[in-house]
Amino acid sequence: MLQPATRSAAQPSPNTAISTTDAHQESGHPPTAMRKSTALAYAKDVRLFIQAGGAIPCDAALALRYIAAMRQTIAPTTLHRRLMAVAHEHRARGLPSPIDDPTVRPLVRALQLGHVLGKDLSIPATKSKAHRAKASLPITRRLLGTVLEYMHRNMKDRRDRACLLLGFAAAMKRSELAALRVSDIRFTPDAMIVLLRDRRTREDDDPDASDAKRGRRVALALSGGELCAGRAVREWIEHAALESDPGLPLFCRFDRGGDPTEEPLNAAWISVIVKNRLKAAGIDPSAYSAEGLRNGRRLEAAKGVIL
Repeated sequence: MLQPATRSAAQPSPNTAISTTDAHQESGHPPTAMRKSTALAYAKDVRLFIQAGGAIPCDAALALRYIAAMRQTIAPTTLHRRLMAVAHEHRARGLPSPIDDPTVRPLVRALQLGHVLGKDLSIPATKSKAHRAKASLPITRRLLGTVLEYMHRNMKDRRDRACLLLGFAAAMKRSELAALRVSDIRFTPDAMIVLLRDRRTREDDDPDASDAKRGRRVALALSGGELCAGRAVREWIEHAALESDPGLPLFCRFDRGGDPTEEPLNAAWISVIVKNRLKAAGIDPSAYSAEGLRNGRRLEAAKGVIL
């Protein structure tokens, strides 16, 4: 067990975890918009940190001893998340975070990148083999068709269908999909015109900017078939009544009650949608991600398939 740092009598007990709201009330800071699931995960990480001999508050020396003790016990990214929870707990209580210390910060960054630290907390030059990013397998037309067979026509199914088909047909990055707004979609009698941009290029920053600065336009033919992205997107827009506000995100998040919100879908969540839909179709999703939509479209193009 780690030896906790000495605490003054005025400091809070390390054995009592406090909620995010209580923490901000004690520190006088306004509550943050942290999701309940994140707050619960952080609270659990803080408890595990304390159980391993840590303390709230702690100093840089104790944080370094904790990293040294846990570096071979849990995955680097898990250890990074636990340290982020400790940092958040300190800031919520109005205390200086040991994670911000110059001796700790580089190690935390290395853990975030997936590095397994050496015995003396040295940072290796490359990631461990177990934590190198793997390319997604391509999601082909045939595989996509199988996934769609297991999707129905409720609100969330329509959103996911439009998202998957558009990501495939236009070979889009997940950041481009997440950044789309209703105003980025325009229909002609025989095509759907899509303005592609990512988080760094916002149309409302300069409405008079040229297309080259705002992004790039892609035209997708309206075939009307089951794999027609234009048909799926149009059905989603009409079903969700998105025409009333062109500034809304094209792909929104749903609340816990299953109702759509006005919040844009997070880019990372698109990979979750891909995996969930593959799993629902009885396909092992472990080797797939949102990148598989782009890889699959490129593979089909290499075969000479025209959508």
